Amino acid sequence: MACIRKRRGKYVVDYRDGAGIRRWVTCKTEREARNALIDKAREARQAMHPVVDPNITLSAYAERWLREIAVTIKPKTQKSYGLALRLHILPTLESTKVRMLQKGRIKSFLIERLHQGKVRTVTEGEV
Repeated sequence: MACIRKRRGKYVVDYRDGAGIRRWVTCKTEREARNALIDKAREARQAMHPVVDPNITLSAYAERWLREIAVTIKPKTQKSYGLALRLHILPTLESTKVRMLQKGRIKSFLIERLHQGKVRTVTEGEV
């Protein structure tokens, strides 16, 4: 639950974003803090609605994702992500609908890859 507290002469808005991560915003006035809280609540509600077609396959989503992140990562990183997807992830999961990818399914995929002795980078940062 979000709240506003006065700390050291300033107002702190304590809230959780759309992904459930705890965040803080510091404001000079209580009115500013209330407005910030309203804005953050609106953003969190909007983040709850999916921005992609729920029936999209992992293959189609991965292609879209790579295009979207291309502007924020270095070319070498983009190439590495593309290779990991093409060589390790998509051969097994390409026709899986993104909405069907749940934590248990991903964990079993990673365990299977480890047993096959596949590249460690695919299993790093596991869920």
